Amino acid sequence: MPVGLPFSPANRARGHSVGDYGRRAWIRAIPLLMAVAFPLAAALSLLDSKVALAKDKNAGKGEPPPVTDTLIKVTTFTELGSTLRGATVKLLPADKDGNPRKGKTLQGVTNGMGEYPFHVPKTEARYVLQAEAKGFESVSKVVHVQGEDQTDIFLQLPAKK
Repeated sequence: MPVGLPFSPANRARGHSVGDYGRRAWIRAIPLLMAVAFPLAAALSLLDSKVALAKDKNAGKGEPPPVTDTLIKVTTFTELGSTLRGATVKLLPADKDGNPRKGKTLQGVTNGMGEYPFHVPKTEARYVLQAEAKGFESVSKVVHVQGEDQTDIFLQLPAKK
């Protein structure tokens, strides 16, 4: 039997609708889809479980991994109370009296909300936080962290006179 166009008058006369051809094609494709889709899904599932186990060796306990650093989140403001973006902030190690000492200095620029995050080891330590911006006076503050997960610091920079 010759196959006509799906929209031909002869096929319509036989009672076939345009949708019949789409359904028939899907029905013929089901065995092929099953032969490819199920093994692929099984392989992806196995791969996903191996990746999850490799990421966290302690997955059996259901506990989140311990936090190994402290986040010092600095927010800079103008003297009028609006956030100050583009300020350069530096975090220097300090001695017990709050004086800067030699060591690794961390530096960054505040984002559009006036914030910048510093990640430091989760131990008791003192730091000197310095902030400066064009048109504003420099400000410094001693920060004492005691192993908490996050410390929020707010700095207000007065305008230069």
